[in-house]
Amino acid sequence: IEYRLFFNNSPAKQEQLDLVEEITVEQDVDMAWEARLEIPICTDDTGKWSQEDEKILADFARVRVEVKIGKDPFAPLIDGPIVGFDNTMSSEPGGSKITVRVHDDSVLLNREEKI
Repeated sequence: IEYRLFFNNSPAKQEQLDLVEEITVEQDVDMAWEARLEIPICTDDTGKWSQEDEKILADFARVRVEVKIGKDPFAPLIDGPIVGFDNTMSSEPGGSKITVRVHDDSVLLNREEKI
């Protein structure tokens, strides 16, 4: 099994792939499809959380996850915008993480434009 990850329609660079510890994609009939990307975070020498300012993690930035099984071609599992984040902070080393939530494009339906 192989996978590919895209941020804003560009293939993820190795350093971006290295950020992601786990990817979960849920697909269900009559429900928005969702992916969750778990990214471990820690503080740097100045006490600032790492990975919080990554441009690839902006609200509504696009994420696509593709998978290839055996000799079959790559198939997209999800392609949609980032809709939210769940932060888990811990005082224990290695216990803090950001979970990035991605939905399919149905999240863009029924939105009102306000000026």
